[in-house]
Amino acid sequence: MIFLDGALGSILLDRANKSSSGLWSAQFLLDDPKAIKSLYEEYIGIGSDLITTNTYSTIPSYLNKEKLSAKMPELVDIAGKLAKEVADKHEHVRVAGSLPPLEESYRPDLVLTEGEALPIYKTLIEGLLPYVDIFLCETISSVQETQNVLKALDLYNKDIPIWLSWTLKEDKIRVLAEMENLRKRFDREKIDSIKYGSINFARDILSPGDNLERALSAINQEEDHPQSIKNLIEGLKMVQKEFSTALEKNGISKINSTNEKFNPNLHQAMMEVERDDLDEGIVVQEIQTGYMMHDRLLRPAMVGVSKKPKQNNTLDSKDEKEPKNKD
Repeated sequence: MIFLDGALGSILLDRANKSSSGLWSAQFLLDDPKAIKSLYEEYIGIGSDLITTNTYSTIPSYLNKEKLSAKMPELVDIAGKLAKEVADKHEHVRVAGSLPPLEESYRPDLVLTEGEALPIYKTLIEGLLPYVDIFLCETISSVQETQNVLKALDLYNKDIPIWLSWTLKEDKIRVLAEMENLRKRFDREKIDSIKYGSINFARDILSPGDNLERALSAINQEEDHPQSIKNLIEGLKMVQKEFSTALEKNGISKINSTNEKFNPNLHQAMMEVERDDLDEGIVVQEIQTGYMMHDRLLRPAMVGVSKKPKQNNTLDSKDEKEPKNKD
């Protein structure tokens, strides 16, 4: 069980006994950062395991009211540092980076478009990355808002866990179902990014492996070579074995091709080979090995495929003209 802190901004304003400015709780980042740290310590003292950065109002919709939008990166950095400084004093305490609604809270009708939201989230996420252990997406009130923040985190986050918090009013069942679908899609995409994130790199390293295999094939290993050459051959074999092991560890496996039925999803036909003893469409030669990465094709196998020999057309004896007998 994890205990969070509470309404940071509201308590700061109540204790200061003053009405909110256009900046709301962000005003304390400029005027009284010690008050923020003191409140963090109180929350930790009564059992909080997670303290939240004071970034709920360090966004243009608040900062523009005081013509301070240019200070957004500076205020986000201050908020992250304050929380991190307090958390570092307590071994069990972690920092949650607050990613708030970018317009008014509880107003799904005011949610920004993706194009409008991404630059703001970029400043928040990249500014908080050095200081936080988790990103807390607070009081999300619509599917569009969820999609915006998840897209931003996908672009700018670096494997820091995400916590989504929704505030729902109307048609809760429909919204909850949509949120569940989004969560499942996000989980699938996360799994895919782990399984296939290195697929381009994997394709690139296949060529050196091919060259190593060609080098070994070009050496007549039955010939009586000097000891230095024998040592070189053994070294190349060890490298090849380590290379194969590394591929297997990363879910990369060879495609079995020879004597298999030609499969256009796995094989690339480079030539046809006449074979009277086989059915058509059987792989009879592997020119280049193909590979799979888990259940995805990494590289098709280049192969030669069997075909039946052409039948020679012979003249029927009946069609041959017989010489006429002369009386």
